[in-house]
Amino acid sequence: MSAARQLRVGQSGGGEGEVGEVQTEIYFFMCFGVLMMLFFVFCGIIEHYKPKYGHETGATIVLGIFMSLLIYAIKGD
Repeated sequence: MSAARQLRVGQSGGGEGEVGEVQTEIYFFMCFGVLMMLFFVFCGIIEHYKPKYGHETGATIVLGIFMSLLIYAIKGD
């Protein structure tokens, strides 16, 4: 077990709840990375086309909500 994980988990031997926490953390970092990349893509699109309305932050938030709902629909709790 890595030192960072020992600090996060403590000295316990592990358990079912621990697996759920790690899986949730993995989903968080995957979504965070994808949304950060898309944010910069949206920034480029907004700068290139200069629409009269809309903002890259709003598009990223809406996409993040849909992505979270999709993961929840597939994986459940």
